[in-house]
Amino acid sequence: MTVSRPSNRPARHCSLNVPPNAKTLRFVESGSLLALLHKWTLRTCFNAQEEIFLASMDEVEQVRDAHPRIGRHIGPPCITGGKVSEIETLVTRKGGTMNFYDPQALLATKDQDWESILPPAQRSTRAYMNEQANKYFSGFAADPQDLPNFATPCHRWEGGVHTTARNGSCSPKGLVLTHTHRRFPVTDVEAGITAGFINFNQSLPDVHMFKFKDGKIVWIQAVFGGRTDGVIWPDEK
Repeated sequence: MTVSRPSNRPARHCSLNVPPNAKTLRFVESGSLLALLHKWTLRTCFNAQEEIFLASMDEVEQVRDAHPRIGRHIGPPCITGGKVSEIETLVTRKGGTMNFYDPQALLATKDQDWESILPPAQRSTRAYMNEQANKYFSGFAADPQDLPNFATPCHRWEGGVHTTARNGSCSPKGLVLTHTHRRFPVTDVEAGITAGFINFNQSLPDVHMFKFKDGKIVWIQAVFGGRTDGVIWPDEK
């Protein structure tokens, strides 16, 4: 379909009715390598809508197939040339803050399957999983009104300590804490995993990994670092 307007009419006075997209949509985008590199850097870091992220990753893969020498230099900034270039590490030590330290209990979870690809019918979108993880952090209140969808049972380990062993409930209801500087930089839709980085109770570097199945949180694995004053890591822009 081609759309044009008279050269003597400003664009703001022209309107266009676009028909619905076909189920299989193909689009072709042109541009300079420098401009596309800028786009691929911004749109492959989980700060775009899911469909834009997926389309951008498809474009990156096409360039890698056609031009391998160029392709190894493009993609998410945290992965360069097929190698990880950025790592965030949180370490829990014995006798540390809140005393969540039980390596043996953590090793006992080795048979949990976090990596197998879920059947499509059991998967959730990136936006949904991040929203549910964020609701979990907001649920640390006396009477939370919008808790995430938990499986029954749902189990959580914090520094290896099995904190839900008695009741099989991951609900944080009743524990009043405020968690700031929330980030969800890593989400695996196919495996049903999202990782939430926060300042736990405004003072502890923390990461919670959530395992989803059929739209519900099944397991949570969390690690706390030592107490730190002030901002632990900058907010994403």
